[in-house]
Amino acid sequence: MLADAEKPPRRLVLGNTLPEIEAIYAERLREWREWAPVTEAAFG
Repeated sequence: MLADAEKPPRRLVLGNTLPEIEAIYAERLREWREWAPVTEAAFG
């Protein structure tokens, strides 16, 4: 299936780890949003 895909994904999560990965990325997004004002201020 993957080898025959016309547009295969750049990244593929194998196994049953998707819920854990989603939680990690949700935390990263939360932190990035929290610090967005600092990031934006750094570029004037």
